Amino acid sequence: MDRHTNSLWNSNSIRHIHPAVWPQWPFDSPPVVRECSKPIYNVFSEFDLMISMRDGIRLACDIHRPRASGQKYPALISVSPYTKGLQLTEVPIGQNEAGITEFWVSRGYAHVIADCRGSNDSEGSYDDKAEKEQADYVDLIEWCAEQPWCNGSVGMIGCSYFALAQLLAAIHQPGPLKAIFPYDAYTDMYRHRSTHGGVPRMGFASTWFSAVGALNLTSGRLKDPSGLHHMFKEGLSFSHPFDGEHYWRRSPSPHLNKVNIPVYFGCDWSFWWLHLAGVFRGWEEVGDIPKRILVGPQPRPRRPFGAYHEEAAALVRLLAQGDGYRCDGRSPDPALPSGGRPLAQ
Repeated sequence: MDRHTNSLWNSNSIRHIHPAVWPQWPFDSPPVVRECSKPIYNVFSEFDLMISMRDGIRLACDIHRPRASGQKYPALISVSPYTKGLQLTEVPIGQNEAGITEFWVSRGYAHVIADCRGSNDSEGSYDDKAEKEQADYVDLIEWCAEQPWCNGSVGMIGCSYFALAQLLAAIHQPGPLKAIFPYDAYTDMYRHRSTHGGVPRMGFASTWFSAVGALNLTSGRLKDPSGLHHMFKEGLSFSHPFDGEHYWRRSPSPHLNKVNIPVYFGCDWSFWWLHLAGVFRGWEEVGDIPKRILVGPQPRPRRPFGAYHEEAAALVRLLAQGDGYRCDGRSPDPALPSGGRPLAQ
């Protein structure tokens, strides 16, 4: 670590929501948090449960809940293709993002971590966040609410893919879903992830596909890899160079006005190139509901925050508008630049 980083925090006593912070807690002591509730429960875990969806496909889930017989708790769901078994480890990679199980469960929540269809131990063909996968989110929420250990209330947590799943689930308004915390969630797949100003962003795609492939295709557990192969082929050949139905089906942005539950958005400036524009856009478009937004510095500061903030702010606001047209067909926000013009300083 450099001198600047050492001056900001003690790296031996922190576990952060962002996996790039290393080392992770626990080491010397738990992190200081404003949370007032105390950890009073031990953790009881059930691994490799297979949960049936409406079309008969079964999702693989790990469920961690307080070890207390006869009591009911709210459930927190985390869904991704990132391997449920990875999420309890301290491996500092960008796919270890389901949330800190030992924090939530010890304070009275059940944490349900699921592999989405067509990934890892789950059945079916990967649907890349489209209709079948979104239906699975709803089915999993309703299944959790009906379990004898759940009090009927469900929330969702997790970063990046886990966060995008939260917004896509919320637009369907499942009754048991009471609140979400989407940390690092783009809302427009075309503008925020696949292209920037209409220019393909293939660097991220190739890196992300490599990570997803390594997690899913090397263990021999996945029964049907066809959906993942289809996504890799389409993405790496950039089969969808223009905005349209392919992206609209997988983006929360056209439907954010349907979110009717409390939302806590979060991100940091280091993700200006992927998630931060979507966090701002999401906060603006979810409508008149209880909502909060947290935007912090880089999780591992390499530069003074003030310097990074000034240059990132211009880029984020430009990306939030993209080319001046929005994927939901509505008029551009006049407060944001369009047509590739830089933000006036």
